[in-house]
Amino acid sequence: MNMKWFHLSLDTSVPGPVWASIFWQSRHVLHKATDLVPLSMPVEMADGRTRSRFSLRSRRARRLAGRDARRVVEESLDPGRDNVLEVHGISTAMVRGGSLLEPIWDRFSRRVLTIVDTIEPEHIPSSHIRRFDLVRCFCPALARRWRRRTDVPVLFQPTGIDALDFLHRSDRRPIDMIVVGRRDPEFHEAVRRHYLNPETGRLLLDFGTRPQGPRPPEDEWRLLMATYARSKIAFCFEPSANLRFRGRSSMTHRWPQAWAAGCTVVGRRPTEPELAPYLDWPESTLEIPDDGAEWIPYLESVLDDEEGLRRRRRRNTLEVLRRHDDRLRLRKLLDNLGLEPPERLRAELQRLEATIVEFEQAQGLTPLTTDWEEPASLVHPSTANG
Repeated sequence: MNMKWFHLSLDTSVPGPVWASIFWQSRHVLHKATDLVPLSMPVEMADGRTRSRFSLRSRRARRLAGRDARRVVEESLDPGRDNVLEVHGISTAMVRGGSLLEPIWDRFSRRVLTIVDTIEPEHIPSSHIRRFDLVRCFCPALARRWRRRTDVPVLFQPTGIDALDFLHRSDRRPIDMIVVGRRDPEFHEAVRRHYLNPETGRLLLDFGTRPQGPRPPEDEWRLLMATYARSKIAFCFEPSANLRFRGRSSMTHRWPQAWAAGCTVVGRRPTEPELAPYLDWPESTLEIPDDGAEWIPYLESVLDDEEGLRRRRRRNTLEVLRRHDDRLRLRKLLDNLGLEPPERLRAELQRLEATIVEFEQAQGLTPLTTDWEEPASLVHPSTANG
């Protein structure tokens, strides 16, 4: 029996914030794995740059979005199935957006809050948080904070990806190195200065997510993954030094994106022990030397090692299928909600397994672990509220 999955986030059918591409790929998986009912929030609720968020225009947009969302829910609820609501929160405004459904909140079988950015629990009214059955959080340290500060069970799940549909295996890689999003300032300034010289013979691409203005989220996602797929090295640095992360070390979206595209990942890996099972295969992240004088020679050695690039390309794409596909994350989420996987998800998991077997056979690879699954021990209910 297929469940109904009500997904409350930004409207991914129109141009929006650059990070809406992440929501699009999440919905792409949900569309295939569940009977998806997308629910939309006004962009102004989630865009911190919009100073008119609390203006009359914004309040009107919020009121109309709530009315439309409630109408869609009432038309789509199926009393013969599980009706699950997921609020996909990348900002406090989006989390608070769940209040749009207040009049019909109790008509859902389960209610999940998914935290995909550094949203502190004290920034959300506790009465609002208690309405959820489960909070899902991408960062181990932030998940521990949510456990200490709320009465709702908290599930740590690192960021995943639609690896099954966006896997890239090609060896044709004209781009030597790609930089996407946040970066280590000292390292990247030194690398940028060196490779600006065309005589190096190397191509370093600083991928601008908005060079030509807003695009539909699907277009931005496909452009991002296609560019990764033509790159040999992708840089990923754990983000604890970034002010937004408040000293917390986590695995951001850049890791599964780079792995799925077959890149060699160079940088600094996350340090939280809960993340170890998710990136513990050899060479999942090549750590740069501590001495800045060695950075350029190190990169040159990695780029000159064609066999190493091919080896990591094969291993990374296999392990991202086995450990990080969003279908696996969804199955574990349903386990913690006490729900059976719907038929569509079962079919997608079978397709995932078949792709893994085909890939292993074609590449002559063997699993590093047998029947790897997400560690169940990472799920704990809150034990304190203060």
